[in-house]
Amino acid sequence: MSEPQRAAAPAAAAAGQQEQSTFKRFLGIAQQMFFMWAITNLATKYFSKPSTTPKPVASKPGEPNAQAVNPWLLPPAQAVPAWPLGQELDIHVHLTTAPHGQVFNAPNWQKKQDKDLPKFIWSNLTFGDYNAAFKAEFDIKFPSSVLNNGSLWMDVFLAKDGASPDPFNPAFAPENIHHVRKLLTPYLPRVKVRKEKNLLSGSKADETEEEEPEEADYIVPHYHRNITLALVSDAAKVPYAALPPAVAECKPYFSQDVKSLIVVAVVALLPDKRDETGTQGFYMPIVFPNEFWHLREHYVELNSTTPSLPIQIVFQPMSYIKFQMFAAMTSGFKEAAKQQGGSAGAELDELKRMLIETNPWFLALTGLVSLLHVL
Repeated sequence: MSEPQRAAAPAAAAAGQQEQSTFKRFLGIAQQMFFMWAITNLATKYFSKPSTTPKPVASKPGEPNAQAVNPWLLPPAQAVPAWPLGQELDIHVHLTTAPHGQVFNAPNWQKKQDKDLPKFIWSNLTFGDYNAAFKAEFDIKFPSSVLNNGSLWMDVFLAKDGASPDPFNPAFAPENIHHVRKLLTPYLPRVKVRKEKNLLSGSKADETEEEEPEEADYIVPHYHRNITLALVSDAAKVPYAALPPAVAECKPYFSQDVKSLIVVAVVALLPDKRDETGTQGFYMPIVFPNEFWHLREHYVELNSTTPSLPIQIVFQPMSYIKFQMFAAMTSGFKEAAKQQGGSAGAELDELKRMLIETNPWFLALTGLVSLLHVL
């Protein structure tokens, strides 16, 4: 064999091994993506609460007692935005310990307790502008109640036409305000720390700490420093009667300030407002606190050792399709972790970390490979 042929043989073998390792890596990522897709769909299908909306009973033509169903007695079949695109908005953000959203009408002791918490306004936002982006950073000095198993909330007020969310302000107009709340201190199981010691060296300097699975008996408030507020910025016509459970879920309660119902994120309808047919409603702007990329290891337990922590609040626009995708994945992952315990939460976090650290083009390729494997 000639010298050039001998030199080319190892090079060809190395190239073949590199190609094989690349294929194995892609195949591994594809299997992880398929696992994530299966977990999300199974969690959404089997663990979500079924819809309790009653279905109208259709009357057969020709029956003597046939009566038309009043559409006002049923949820609207569809919903469109109540505020038009291009509307100028102001976003008022307040951090508070008020349990029922009484940010401006709180008792004096609570105002004194919350006086050091951040509050700010983002002005001159155009509804539907996908180039809009805001960011605010603060150091939060937690009130003593939060450090002793209390709750910290973020109240977000969307205001149009120069309205103020403060009921004591002359510019107060409740019909021009949309109020959304976000809990900043979710209650999670405490992670037990296991200490390990090197018995061969006998030195205390060789002691290491390793996190064990969560302790279900100890539920304590936790905190994540990054908060992303996504505003759905397109005029989507929503099939309200057929919304997925992850999107349709909402928890309304009465606001002492604006004297109206507050909805925690998702699709909030204007009460008692329909079109002339009664089948189409109007929904307020959708403000979605996107927590999908939050990893469990990034949450910090709040206690006396954490009197102050930084916070970063980011605002960004989002399409309705993207909002549906993130809402469904967030709900599916939470339900899967809840049903399968702490070990499943760690596995799901690994999937999220893979999505964060992997090139989007590789993710698209692995998604296509996963789809081909399913077919």
